[in-house]
Amino acid sequence: MVPLRFWLCSLVVMFMLGSARADVGHRPAEATLNDLVARLAPEERTRTRGVYLAFDTSRSDTIADAACDDDGDYVIVLSDAMLDLIDRVSVAVLADDTGAVLVAYETSLGAQPPGAALLPLPAGGYPRAVDVSGHERVRTEILRYVIGAELSHGVSGRLLCPSPTLTRESGDDVWTDNERSAEARAARALYTTANVAAADLRALDWMLAAGSTERGAMALLDAQGALARASSYARSHERSSMRASLLHTSASEWRAQNDSPR
Repeated sequence: MVPLRFWLCSLVVMFMLGSARADVGHRPAEATLNDLVARLAPEERTRTRGVYLAFDTSRSDTIADAACDDDGDYVIVLSDAMLDLIDRVSVAVLADDTGAVLVAYETSLGAQPPGAALLPLPAGGYPRAVDVSGHERVRTEILRYVIGAELSHGVSGRLLCPSPTLTRESGDDVWTDNERSAEARAARALYTTANVAAADLRALDWMLAAGSTERGAMALLDAQGALARASSYARSHERSSMRASLLHTSASEWRAQNDSPR
């Protein structure tokens, strides 16, 4: 018989490895928020001072919301499922030029069981190898869009938190059940058609000015559209197809005005 002590030690190691993987997955998102905040005008940074990321541990529900935490600070909430989806979509975008890998993934997401862990990319070889630097580049582009859109709600004043401060408290990066409930109630008022469109346009402007393209963001919206009712993000935000169309049209107009090639 395997000693109980061995099993306990194994569980501890598994927990530590799981936490370490989550921390690694969170770092690109945190770096993206820091970069976006650094690019804000001084008055915009003042308006959203202390904004930070909190992570919902759900691996089944894709979440990205702007909110006020229980201390009155600005927070952008991302679920681990959303980070998983961004990671997988960035691979699918690079895997071939035809979009076949992304379409295959969207098809599998259409059968995503509610409450189950987010489905992985389809197994099998891809037409083109995905290098690490390319993967990181597209992932950053998508994070710029997702986080930038949520940040813009605070920057614009569409979301007003009562007491934003630069002080972080222990446990701030963990999203509690009480905060999750309050966020869900506030989301119904915040994510109107007009507000989502305004947020998308501001995020797009930041993306393109930073040298990113809209390709990854549009791919993410396609994947969210496939998830539909299995995703809190898809339910709370405007229809993904309308948002993707807005990004495509607005990006073309932005390039024309700024004499920038695709």
